[in-house]
Amino acid sequence: MPTRLVSGLAERMVGCGFLLQRWVHITRLLQPEVTKFRKKRSKGSKVFWGRDAWKPYDVVKCEGHQLDLLHVNRWLERGEIKHRVEPRTLISSRSAKLTKPGRPPRQFIDFADGIRSILKRAIEYTENDPPPSMEERKNACREFQKEMKAFLDRKWTDADAVRISKELRKRLDMLFTFMDHEGVPWHNNDAERAIRQGVLHRKISGGRRTWTGAEVFEVILSTYETAKKRGDRFIEMVRAKFDSPARSSGL
Repeated sequence: MPTRLVSGLAERMVGCGFLLQRWVHITRLLQPEVTKFRKKRSKGSKVFWGRDAWKPYDVVKCEGHQLDLLHVNRWLERGEIKHRVEPRTLISSRSAKLTKPGRPPRQFIDFADGIRSILKRAIEYTENDPPPSMEERKNACREFQKEMKAFLDRKWTDADAVRISKELRKRLDMLFTFMDHEGVPWHNNDAERAIRQGVLHRKISGGRRTWTGAEVFEVILSTYETAKKRGDRFIEMVRAKFDSPARSSGL
């Protein structure tokens, strides 16, 4: 069953003070595609969605969701910065280090260490060599879910720990989908990279001048990224779309 990785691209209109949000996804198929996200395309899809914590994604009906664990770590990093702690990566094992003198925020450090420890062990388990069987992965998934739930249910009093634990508790069934469904990644890097060119163009140009221009650029960029992922030449793909049936048959 394919995995659909979702990420968002915001377009800024020149002269406007707001953004138009556009959505793209990558489908992990033999012939992947990059296209606009539309809810009607996704309703009841027999795919797994790799996504961030944007709440509208929660209503998408599919086989299952995988919350990007790197986004979870960004919540922890923001909390660490707020608490005067150097932000750490998800896979990092180093101890917390204060950026300014003062009393260490012991509870938030314990919270961040606990979340990272559980997620890191889950990731490393699926990457064992030789790899565990699917039955073993499913059993381990249930154990990690129980451990995470027990950890989140502790009586946290730190405001950031309370907020993050609430978000994770609501999405507990999205944290370990990668463990019991083969081919589902624990991160959303492919989708993030797919829209990177659009982000760079937006930053360089300052944005599109019209909504129509934004939509046209979106189509061109989607076609280009699709061609790149398929190993096709972009110009040949465009030419094929514009060729008439007569020309395509050589008449």
